[in-house]
Amino acid sequence: MARAGISHAIEADIRRRQWVKFMLNVGLNQTCMVFGGTYGSIVAPGEQNRCFIAAMREAIAVARAEGVDLDEDDLLQMVSMVESLDPAGMPSMAQDRINRKRSEVDQFAGTVIRLADRHGILVPQNRYLYSRVAQIEAAYLDELDEGLRWE
Repeated sequence: MARAGISHAIEADIRRRQWVKFMLNVGLNQTCMVFGGTYGSIVAPGEQNRCFIAAMREAIAVARAEGVDLDEDDLLQMVSMVESLDPAGMPSMAQDRINRKRSEVDQFAGTVIRLADRHGILVPQNRYLYSRVAQIEAAYLDELDEGLRWE
């Protein structure tokens, strides 16, 4: 990679790095989809930001139960990274809502919920996000289905 001039990083603990990315996606993608938010709106003070942080904290608790050492510093680094993005930009699940597509909610909240249940951890924010995304998707997927039906 270096010889080809491609920027890269070698991770000492790839599992931990995957969990950091997963934690970010759990908070960022789902919250932006539910609120119709952007990178800018999710880091501004308010309910979107509270939801974003709470979902990531639940992912940290699950990661720890799975033997991965995530902490508040990891969360703060991800918040800082989001603050550096174009405030008008949005993650894939927010784009899924606009484009009326199925999202990755099962991979994000669904995974947090399944693992939390295994470890006896409460994850109310991720349960709310899962439920709310399912409602949003059901509404537009039902509309699309009706448009495909023959009279």
